[in-house]
Formats: sequence, C-alpha cells, structure tokens
Amino acid sequence: MEKKKTVPMYKVGDQVLENQLKLNANEGYDYLNQSYHRYPAPKVLYQEFAQFYGVDQNELLMTSGVDGSLDIIFKWLKINGGKIVSFSPTYGFYKILAAQLGLQYEEVPFLEGGSFSQEALTKLIDQNTLIILCRPNNPTGDLTDQSLLKKLLELKANVLLDEAYVEFEENGTLIDWIHEHENLIVCRTLSKAYGLAGLRIGFTFTNAKLIEEFLPFLPPYPIPTSNLEILKKLFKDQYFSFCQEQFPKIRERRSRLRAVMSIFGETFEPHANFITLRSKQAQSLYENGKVAGFVFRYFNFGSYELLRVTIPSEKNIDQVCSFFQKEKKV
Repeated sequence: MEKKKTVPMYKVGDQVLENQLKLNANEGYDYLNQSYHRYPAPKVLYQEFAQFYGVDQNELLMTSGVDGSLDIIFKWLKINGGKIVSFSPTYGFYKILAAQLGLQYEEVPFLEGGSFSQEALTKLIDQNTLIILCRPNNPTGDLTDQSLLKKLLELKANVLLDEAYVEFEENGTLIDWIHEHENLIVCRTLSKAYGLAGLRIGFTFTNAKLIEEFLPFLPPYPIPTSNLEILKKLFKDQYFSFCQEQFPKIRERRSRLRAVMSIFGETFEPHANFITLRSKQAQSLYENGKVAGFVFRYFNFGSYELLRVTIPSEKNIDQVCSFFQKEKKV
C-alpha cells in the first residue's frame, strides 16, 4: 500500500506528574480511594512486555486480546483500500470481521502440513493485500513450515501472523522476523498459554512505522486499570515464568490425549493446546460428550467434520481419556 490516507486520531488527556492536579479528562472523584477514577495508562507496562517478548517498545501495541488487534488492523486496511487473503479452514472471526467492515475476503484451501495452491494464491495477491496465516492454525493445530511464511513475505503484501497458540510449541515463535521483514505483523495473546483470557490482553508487533499507522484505530483507554494492576502483580510474582514451566507438561498430556482420540480417525499434528480429530464420528462424540459432562467443539466443513478438544488439566486428563476409550467400546 503506497498511498496512505490521513486518519483522524482522538487525543486522550495527558498523564500528569506526581504533584500536579489532574483536571484535563473530566474524570470522576476518587470515592473508593483506589485510583479507579483515573483513566488507565497501559504504557507503564510497555517496557515490561517489550523485554518479555524481545522487542522495542515502539514495536508493540497492547490491545483487547488478539481480536482487538484484528479490529485495529482490519480498520486500517479498510481505510487504505486493502483486501484480505487467508487460508481455509482457519479462525472464523477473520471472515466475520471482514464482512462486518465491508472488506474483500478471499480464501485459499489449506491442508494440514501447509499444502496449498501457489498459483491460486499468487493470482489473489497485490500490494494492497493483507495475507493472514494462523500459526499454529485454529482449528486444526498445524504448525506450517517456515518456508511457507518466507514465500508469503516475498510477495511484498503485508502478512499477519497470528501466534495465539505458539507458546505450546517449543521454539515455535517467529516474532524476531519483524526485524527482518517490514511487511510482517505478529499478533500474540495472554489468553491461551498464560491462562488470562478473562483479562483480554493482546499484542500487535511490527515495525515502528506501521505501529504509528495503527495508533489512530486504537480505542481510547482499551485496557482497564484493574487488569493493568493484575499484570503488574503477576510480573512481580514471576507468574509468567511459572506458566512456562507448565508447557512441557501440557505437551505430555497432549500426546496422551491424541493417542486415545486417534482410534476414531485422523488427528492433525498438534502444536497448540488442543487436539483436532477428523472423523465421521465427530458429531456423535460431540453429542455424547455433552451427555457425559464434557463440552467439546464440533465443526462441519461439508466435505469433512472435525472435533476439537482442549488439553485438560492434570486433574481432568484421566476423565477425558476414559470417555474416549469407553466410546470406542460402544
């Protein structure tokens, strides 16, 4: 996208120094004596997260989950006359958000292992295109080969790499590539690997120039003060290090669950915190699971059906494995 439109940006009230009386944002009074009367200032955590992810502060944007990142990027794309190309099957919100914003959205059939039609893809790409690759993919769990991403980046379109599940695959992240490729945007979240979905914290990573272009589309004060306070405490308590220690244990339970689910059909090579089964019994397993007290996710793509199961905790893994073993005997 060579020509960028000038986008109006709402300027929030400046933060103040310690001894200044803040009267610039029409905030209410501090009846609770907890500073909740002030609008939040997420910038105080940018240094912490920049260090955590290994980027510069001007290369990241905190958002309300990955969905908040998508909303910002899609609006930026819309105002600059862009379109989207993604792969199918993948995260369904891409297509829905594009439709809501009136963006052209094209899909390329994408099989496990990163198989797709290079010719079909190339015909859809121009300099106004945003290519979206979910890696690991949702709902299949595939971790597409790095060579695919290199091919996409060579097309000179902007590439959005959704890494919502990448922590579950050791050394899976390609976030460092933003320093080599100006057309790469990476999205991450604290919802999955760090168990903080209720806080709605996501991140957009790219070069400083693109971050500046995204800023006008960021809503005023997107992260609540209460959530920022929780994050500060979690850093202090080494919570994120604790979570990282759990990843190998999750991968072990993932292997165990895959073994019992594989008796019903084909399971995709798992690289996230779930197992996806392709089977003619997917719907019956979904329905029987509800009766047994388990809520799985069922997908019907017409030509095939999928059952997606999140990896249970250590406390619940035996129950879930037993369910699939009993179903096979019925």
